[in-house]
This record gives sequence, structure tokens and C-alpha cells, in this order.
Amino acid sequence: GSAVGPAHVTAVSELVSGFGVGAFDVTASDDALAKVLVTGSVVVGSCGDEHIRQLLGVETACPVAGEPEAFSLKLLTSPKRVLLIGGGPSGVLYGAFALLRHLRLARVWTAAALDRTERPSTSIRMLNHWSQWRGASHADLWTPPRMAGRADSMFDWAALRLAAAGHANATKRITDWCRLIASVGINALAPQDVNYDERDNFLEHLPELRVMGDLVRRFGIKLYWTPNYQLAPIAADA
Repeated sequence: GSAVGPAHVTAVSELVSGFGVGAFDVTASDDALAKVLVTGSVVVGSCGDEHIRQLLGVETACPVAGEPEAFSLKLLTSPKRVLLIGGGPSGVLYGAFALLRHLRLARVWTAAALDRTERPSTSIRMLNHWSQWRGASHADLWTPPRMAGRADSMFDWAALRLAAAGHANATKRITDWCRLIASVGINALAPQDVNYDERDNFLEHLPELRVMGDLVRRFGIKLYWTPNYQLAPIAADA
């Protein structure tokens, strides 16, 4: 079937956690395909997956083919189950969050209430944080006194170093934030202060940024970082 990316894995994890039971990450094997035919299950996949083609019917085109961030939800019958199709891993993730909203809002499980196809209208949906990372504390000249010292950031070089060393909960705040913004479709993140400060020089923290990049990709988010123009040649080499 189609490639399973980090966001797809996160989507399945969210469904299993949110629904408790009945969500499966299905492969193309016969044994796995049999699992999705259990009443009440959630069938998860992308357009290229064999089990999705079988459930749609060979004559039915995938509604989100070629649209990696789009998703389609459909209530199937005989037996009753929910079909979640993503155009790609990010689409699967957004569809999972849509299903969880449906569940938490206690909406009825009917085709009229559930069936939909959604696609983003804008390709880049970014948050620019203006955040001074921990370990780079200072109050810049443009900050009013009541807001001085914006250094209590959720982003923390030390936390990423701990995560790289195997401390599972070190980046919980960052993870929770990425989960929140992904649930409303944010797909890009620029986490630094717009006013460059040498103490936030990402070139000195490339191992930590690798951890950060792996973390945000789990939620379909691309990480952006702005270097000082004087560092541009060095940044390109790094």
C-alpha cells in the first residue's frame, strides 16, 4: 500500500486512545483485512492501500487521491464501521482528529452527520511564535516592561537534549502544543523570536533541532528556523 509516515502512526495512536478499542492500523495482508470487518471498527488508510480500494469498490475513485492533506470520512454498513481515508499521512491525521471531535461532541453516528470530504484551502498554515527559547533569556528593546523577559518558552534546548538521551516525558509540553495546533490544521511552525538573538543560534543546537524536527513531523508539521543574515553562508553549510 501507500507509505505510512509518522503522522499516520500518530493518527492511529490518537484513535486508539480516544475510542479505547476498535481502531486498527491495517496492512494489506488477509489477516489484517479481516480485522477491519469487525462491527464498530474504524478503518484507517490512504488512497493507495489495497484494503481501501476493496472497501470503496474497484470502480470507485478515491475521493482524495493526490491530495496529501485531505481526508474523507464515510459510514459503511453490513457491518457498520467508519472508513477514514487520507490522501497522505497528514490527511489521515486530520481525519482522525475530525473523528475524535465527532465523538467528543456526542454527535450521532449516521451518514448524514459523519460523511464528508475535507481539504485545506491554503497550503501553508504557519504559526510564528516570537518565542525566546529557554536558556536565551533577555528582554529586548521593543518589549514593554510589563511583558519583559519572554523567556518562559515551552521550547527548551535542555528538554530536547534530555529527549535525545531517552527521557520520554522531557518534551511533553512541546508535544501537547503540537498535538493541539495539528488538531486545527496547522502544518508549519517557526518557533523562535522574530528578533534574532545569538543565544538562540540554532547552529549551536543541530542535534536538538533534529529531535524537534522528528517531534513535529509526527503531527504533520514542518519546522522552520530563521538565521541571522550574517550567518547565512554558515547556515547553508550546516
